Amino acid sequence: MQCPRCQAANADSATFCAMCGTRIAEAVPTVAAVVTAGDAANPYRAPAEAVGVAVANNCPPNYLVYSIVTTMCCCIPFGIVSIVYAAQVNGKFEAGDFAGAQDASAKAKMWAWLGFGVGLAVGLLSVLGQAALALGKH
Repeated sequence: MQCPRCQAANADSATFCAMCGTRIAEAVPTVAAVVTAGDAANPYRAPAEAVGVAVANNCPPNYLVYSIVTTMCCCIPFGIVSIVYAAQVNGKFEAGDFAGAQDASAKAKMWAWLGFGVGLAVGLLSVLGQAALALGKH
């Protein structure tokens, strides 16, 4: 079966793409399959492999540290948006929403970099403005 999003080849029984996590089939695991494949802590939760999601160690990075640093040092509004998306990554991944986790990770990274860029630009403009004022007084 081929993924409609990334065109990767997947097993015919796959529900989600092993490469990008996109749902490729409408079939979902039966309750019996989930219970027999579940973990000891929560027998009703199937492991990632059982529903066709990539291995649990492939959680996308959440960029929370970058988001916090951006908020504190560069640009508060963009940093807060980045923190919100960063906080969603692990929860979505744990819920089995691999594509949503990847999307939240990408948005957290984007907003952190935008905040860094805006903070850097404002800092440079401030320095240039102070230099122009200092040169204008002489």
